[in-house]
Amino acid sequence: MCYSYSPADWAANNSQLYNGSDCTRNTAELVRAEALRVVRETDDLSSRGQTDSGKKLGERINDINYWKQEIMRELDLNVTDGHKFLETRQALERMIKELDGPLHIAQENLYARESRLGNIILKS
Repeated sequence: MCYSYSPADWAANNSQLYNGSDCTRNTAELVRAEALRVVRETDDLSSRGQTDSGKKLGERINDINYWKQEIMRELDLNVTDGHKFLETRQALERMIKELDGPLHIAQENLYARESRLGNIILKS
């Protein structure tokens, strides 16, 4: 089948196609502009989020470093105190050993005195 168009039909069809393509082009430009706006907005949000995350991570790193230093300082104090306690214990053990002789002598004197008192009480 062969269709025959008159020049008026052709002009009307051509005008309709032209107007339709013009409308489609305008819609495409609006969609493109909206897409660019959304891309820019998303990029801005991403940049702000990344900046905020970077700041928060930096603050967290500083906090962790601070507490790490505090723990290390406390650990050093504990080690120092441990050494002092050990030195004090050793000094006390030496003193106890040094007091063994005088204690033994005092005990012998006490036993001797008690035995004399026993003799005195028995004689009376």
